[in-house]
Amino acid sequence: MNEISMNKKSIEKDITGIVGLDRMLSGGFPAHHLVAVIGAFGTGKSTISMQFINHCLLENKTCVYINLDVGEDQFLETASMFGWDFEKYIEDEKLILITLSSADISTSIMKIEGAIPQFLESTKVDCIVFDSITLLEMFHTSESERRNMMFNLCETFRNSGATTLLTSEASVDDPYSSKFGILEYLVDGVIALRYVRPVGTYDVSLEMEVVRMRQTNHHRGSRPYTITEKGITVSVESEMF
Repeated sequence: MNEISMNKKSIEKDITGIVGLDRMLSGGFPAHHLVAVIGAFGTGKSTISMQFINHCLLENKTCVYINLDVGEDQFLETASMFGWDFEKYIEDEKLILITLSSADISTSIMKIEGAIPQFLESTKVDCIVFDSITLLEMFHTSESERRNMMFNLCETFRNSGATTLLTSEASVDDPYSSKFGILEYLVDGVIALRYVRPVGTYDVSLEMEVVRMRQTNHHRGSRPYTITEKGITVSVESEMF
């Protein structure tokens, strides 16, 4: 069995709030890292992101959640279904929710390139989520423009010093790769979420793998997980198949 090894060197970690994932990471995300969460539609990328932010808020950290998927009302409603009361943190200015519109992408890009960097330069932020980066990439038809945008955005988050999660749809051909194959080369860590359909059955399950995580030892095998009414639960003691 592929055992989870512990760090030889102690570094600051941000606990994810997902017990099984924290064990796979030997304690959590290395602080100040940029981490990509890559998976197909419905694998729980947003759930992991919200669960991480919820735990950071419980530790009195200042968080930014940049949302390009759904409106504020739907986002808050989804969080409340898991028992995460984000509204009170927004009122206390511990959670800054930035909702961008995919319908008005020009304005959203202006905010991403101008207002958001200025905000992060002037405000001390501990944790950031960008959900989902794929929608932003899709509106850049030029490969060079897409790469420049992604590089600049990741540099903005890195310079903020915050631990940052960026979610991305997986490539149709490769579940370990982001849709456009750029994000995974700009971040410090990659977590892949996948559907598993065993041959000869109609059952579908989910598995999680820490593909890469700099500056920490991590478990290199995949582990099954479920999306429950309280969030993501990872079965670290179980082998897949």
